[in-house]
Amino acid sequence: MGEDATENSSNSDEDSVSKGVDEDMEIESEKSYHSLYNSSESDDDEQVEAFEGEIYEVDEDNPIIELGRKFEDVYHYRRSLEHFAILGEFSITYIKSNQRRVTARCASKDCPWRVHASRLPEEGAFQVKTMQGEHLCSSINKSGNKMATKNWVAERVIEWLRNEGEVAPSELRRRLVEKYHVELPYHRVWRGKEIAMSIIHGCWDNSYSKIMAFKEELVRRNHGTVVKLDTVQQHDGWHFRRIFISIGACSIGFLTGCRPFLGLDGCHLKGKFKGVMLAAT
Repeated sequence: MGEDATENSSNSDEDSVSKGVDEDMEIESEKSYHSLYNSSESDDDEQVEAFEGEIYEVDEDNPIIELGRKFEDVYHYRRSLEHFAILGEFSITYIKSNQRRVTARCASKDCPWRVHASRLPEEGAFQVKTMQGEHLCSSINKSGNKMATKNWVAERVIEWLRNEGEVAPSELRRRLVEKYHVELPYHRVWRGKEIAMSIIHGCWDNSYSKIMAFKEELVRRNHGTVVKLDTVQQHDGWHFRRIFISIGACSIGFLTGCRPFLGLDGCHLKGKFKGVMLAAT
């Protein structure tokens, strides 16, 4: 009688966790796993014996989720699991998710697929302990798989942006559909591209907070350098407008060794805030 009551209570807790989770919710920080899905209850760990072998290398383009597979940590496991779901054209719901264990199931209520992984205390690695059922659900990629978040987009497009520079979001969207067979809204691809560009070049916004230090460093390291900074005051403080830079060595070289003719050239900036860079030679 006591055992039945305990089992019913456990099943009720798990159902309440599943029902209380919004499957459409997107976790902003991929490394923050102390989320709504946290649970301190025991799970499938006691049902499975420890697996031998070390398999830490993961194919980021085609990760494999299988019984006994090991991952470096919970972050790499969750990232691989979500990409695995996108390649399999299904979505998942997290039942439990924290630094020690992750339990997920197929988002389709009629599908029995479920996977559980936890951390190995002696190694610190994350290992898949149980996998249950086969997928009975149909593909959802054509209707927009919510597992393909802006962070997932950033990971997929970052190499294209590194190698080719500026690539339009519409072109990135076309390539993602062609390679991963997943339809994505334009704004999600655009946001993913912004994240990837920030990883490659740094944050556009933060760079303006360093402009005074940049000015002082130019003057300190280049004798005779002139730097003029023009700002405009707005309701939330001072904002950058334009900057003039004349490197001391270039000015001296022009006056002593060049004919008195000036050539002007302009370059349109294609970053987040646009603008024009003029050069006099």
